Amino acid sequence: MRLSKEMIKIVSNKLARSLLEEELIIFTEETSKLEEFLNNIITDDLRVEDRLNEEVKNIMDSYSKEIDRGNVDYREIFTMIKRKLVRERDLVL
Repeated sequence: MRLSKEMIKIVSNKLARSLLEEELIIFTEETSKLEEFLNNIITDDLRVEDRLNEEVKNIMDSYSKEIDRGNVDYREIFTMIKRKLVRERDLVL
């Protein structure tokens, strides 16, 4: 994940408090439950990208000979495959 668990917690806490203070949502339970809910959403969303990255790495294995020979830039191919999968799956990252 791009963010540590601690950073996700901080973002979730600030987001929850901001939503409540600005009265953008109505939440009748404890703030901690909203913070936990947001934390789970953010974590799940980041895991989607982690799984996508793993899938791209597996696809990249088929290009390993070309990459080793220097015919193809690893980062460029990784990004190209990732963009393609994101488009095909209508993902928002």
